[in-house]
Amino acid sequence: SGPRQLPKSPPLTGTLPRFASLGWNGVKEFLATQSPSAQVVADVLRSPPPIEKPWSQVDAFGDEVANEYWSRVRYYDLGLPDELSQLLEVCRNLHDAGRTGLALELLALSSGAHSSQPEFAEAAAAYLEQWVEHIGRDAGHTQRIQYRITTLFEALDEHRDHLGAGRVAVLEWQYHSFLRRGARLSSPNLYREMERNPDLFVQLVELAFKPASVSRDEQPPLTESQRQMALNAHHVLSGWPKSRFAPSLDEARELGVDPLDAWIDRTRDKLAAIDRADIGDQMIGTALASSPSDADGDWPSEAVRNLLDRLDSDEVDQGLLVAIRNQRGVTSRGMTDGGEQERELAERYRADSRRFQQWPRTAAIFTSLAQSYEHEAGVHDRDAEAWHRGL
Repeated sequence: SGPRQLPKSPPLTGTLPRFASLGWNGVKEFLATQSPSAQVVADVLRSPPPIEKPWSQVDAFGDEVANEYWSRVRYYDLGLPDELSQLLEVCRNLHDAGRTGLALELLALSSGAHSSQPEFAEAAAAYLEQWVEHIGRDAGHTQRIQYRITTLFEALDEHRDHLGAGRVAVLEWQYHSFLRRGARLSSPNLYREMERNPDLFVQLVELAFKPASVSRDEQPPLTESQRQMALNAHHVLSGWPKSRFAPSLDEARELGVDPLDAWIDRTRDKLAAIDRADIGDQMIGTALASSPSDADGDWPSEAVRNLLDRLDSDEVDQGLLVAIRNQRGVTSRGMTDGGEQERELAERYRADSRRFQQWPRTAAIFTSLAQSYEHEAGVHDRDAEAWHRGL
């Protein structure tokens, strides 16, 4: 057999061969001899391949053409500029043309190359602040916008000291309905802000829950916007990440007795003033479930154990207990396994209860947890036996 033949390159198709034959000078000469409208010129300028950076030629044709171009250009016409300065220039032009959603998409797609630079985060924060008002009509595909937003918020968190953690926290709240759908930690700066600012915690409780003295029938119906804010607030309050954030944690991520007491007392006073004392105490218990261990590994820390006895609140204890159970997450087992998992948990919590007898409230919480898992183990045992017997 003779020598192998190399495959031929595929023929050029679409606008690429036309542009290859004309080049930019040929395109300019063609347009100069035809007197087309600004819209037609803009469409012609959208035709060259993105590798030729057609957007860099637009200004030479005047403002009217530029306006038509930036209002009509698509991602596939632009490509991704290599330099950050070029990327930001493209995004500014898109933003000025009312295409902030596309500008954010370009930033998200370029995040891997440029997110370490503060200028990238500044642009992302500014466009996110303005785009939030248009999210309903400019969002596009839900999965695409979720990817876009979560990617950009990772860059904002990386530059939170430069941007201001408070500013990033506000954005995390505004976009929380999208961020909370992702598997990654969705709103770290929002929790950091609640750690130091009990007023923010109280505001979220007020959004999420009605006053205790107002019955369900007496409460006016919520608008869709109010309902979404209430859901977001409830999700934030019930979703403190375990051992990551907790009321009054300092920069060293340690829990001090005096700062914790001050945070709790201020919070409870404000919750009582807005008629949400009981539900507020439950949310405090939920937050305490995410507090870190002591240096010796004991959890909850001594500061929390002392606080529980001082408060002497069934609502705080209940919130803590429910949050501990929820932290377990989803479980799986074979059809005949029974309640072995729950018995192990019950034994562990019985041991914790005995270990913390000096703190009656803490010991009682662990006793209740042990009892609940002992009951649950019995249920799974009966189910397994019924399955084994073919019932």
